[in-house]
Amino acid sequence: MTGPKNLEAKAIHLKYSWTRHCNVVLFMSSTTNDSFPTIGLNTKEGRDQLYWKTIRAFQYIHKNYSDQADWFFKADDDTYVVVENLRWMLSNYTSDQPVYFGKRFKPFAKQGYMSGGAGYVLSKEALNRFVDGFHTGVCQHTTSVEDLALGQCMEKMGVIAGDSRDTEKRETFHPFPPESHLTGHFDKSFLVLELLFLSNCGDHVTWAQSDDITVLCRSHDRMSAQTQEEPWGNWEHGAIIRRPLLMHPMILFALAAAAWHWLLQSFNGAILL
Repeated sequence: MTGPKNLEAKAIHLKYSWTRHCNVVLFMSSTTNDSFPTIGLNTKEGRDQLYWKTIRAFQYIHKNYSDQADWFFKADDDTYVVVENLRWMLSNYTSDQPVYFGKRFKPFAKQGYMSGGAGYVLSKEALNRFVDGFHTGVCQHTTSVEDLALGQCMEKMGVIAGDSRDTEKRETFHPFPPESHLTGHFDKSFLVLELLFLSNCGDHVTWAQSDDITVLCRSHDRMSAQTQEEPWGNWEHGAIIRRPLLMHPMILFALAAAAWHWLLQSFNGAILL
């Protein structure tokens, strides 16, 4: 999945690296580019268009390529995949099983959902059920949060969220930059926004707090997550409540250091340490 502005900056590196190990490679974009080439999905660009692009991409693949592969991997243009390892993992399953794999996040769906950043792979049966879900109206475009929405559709259609960990229970799909996984340091604010604020709140109050951000989601009968296109666009449904900037520990420390320096200067060094 890519966009017109990313073809020469990002997608081209995928084109000449790991995607060569796939049987079929399709670059999906909002518009058609015959020279790259890309398949135009007739959508706009932007984060709020991700799920529309994903829906239409899978519908296109189902119509034109479903008989050319057994597994269908969706990745963004900043993802790197060791295809041989992916094939090894999938060798334990058959494509007629209703299952899909990725890095599973747990909130907002009973069986969780797969991170879009890490990419996810659908069996042929999972692809069939996903497309059928929109054909029958069981699944709808309820939110632009692509990975969560797809996971909720999969759950409705009886597609299992598979376990992609290796034999030692180590993760094989990684949704964050390599340095984050190597060092174990993650942006907590990003995690909260990604997993809570930008997701459907459900029918109850949900909140989480990191070092400098608190997220509160509240749903109402008259404005449920299932009927709101962008639930976080209304203050009554979702709200970010940040601590006052001056209350951040690092800001307080810097202010205290500056105040101490000012005192020393004011007394011309009369204070002995």
